[in-house]
Amino acid sequence: MTRPLATLLRPVVAAICSLTLALPASARAADPVPAPVDGPLTDSLSPKAAEHVARAYEEHKAGAYTNAESAFKRAAFFAPRWRPLHYNLGIVAEAQGQLGTAIREYRTFRPFATPDEGMVVDQRIVELDARRRSIARQYRGKIAAGGVVLGIGIAMLAGGG
Repeated sequence: MTRPLATLLRPVVAAICSLTLALPASARAADPVPAPVDGPLTDSLSPKAAEHVARAYEEHKAGAYTNAESAFKRAAFFAPRWRPLHYNLGIVAEAQGQLGTAIREYRTFRPFATPDEGMVVDQRIVELDARRRSIARQYRGKIAAGGVVLGIGIAMLAGGG
């Protein structure tokens, strides 16, 4: 008694599926390049922008990071050349766990930082990038383990059916 061809191909398909899940993807998106800022930046704020910045600081202190981000973005509408904007957006993104966004905001701020601010920003970028890589490594390990378990399960189903 012979098995149909479809039954014999099931373990092969299962192995291919599990390998695609277990092997890490080689494609990787490049980090976006910050857009150039035209004109000089300033540390001064208009009264309306200062109101939004004060609200953002209060929201951040209260732990309402999404509201703080919104308030900083509203302040940016009234003061688009405010120098510390991207630094503050980086802090808020970091507090929300958006590591990639925080790194991008810090990198946008970096060319306009003072030497002391630059050291702090460089340190934050290195620490966040290391944390992001660690998290990605952990996820890849979990996905690989899940792929192996899935492959074994499918192979057992294919062999037993």
